[in-house]
Amino acid sequence: MMDPVQWNRKHGYSARVTTFQALGLWRLEFLAALLAVGFLAAIFITLARFNGQDVPNWPVNLNLNSLVAIYATLLRALLLFAIAEVISQEKWYWFDRPRPLRNLEDFDLASRGAFGSVKLLPIAFPS
Repeated sequence: MMDPVQWNRKHGYSARVTTFQALGLWRLEFLAALLAVGFLAAIFITLARFNGQDVPNWPVNLNLNSLVAIYATLLRALLLFAIAEVISQEKWYWFDRPRPLRNLEDFDLASRGAFGSVKLLPIAFPS
């Protein structure tokens, strides 16, 4: 049986990862964050464009409030995806040193919602 280091060398993987390679692994998260910024800009542009005007009469059954709500929902979903991935990765950096195992559940809860994130704050940033 081959150890992981030998297996990686045999299959062309180096032990060190360059910054460019590491950023490539996060491409979906970068794309999600970029799209989230785009949807935030779309909300501002849409509201600025129709500020002080009558409600537009669009041919489809969609009004201005619905459009902004769709943008906001997509924005939240994209941010949730990116933040959950970052918190999940931070969990493994956290356990690079010996830590209590109960912190594993705290990080897991933090990657799933706001309550878990608030619960993680005093652990990650002790006073």
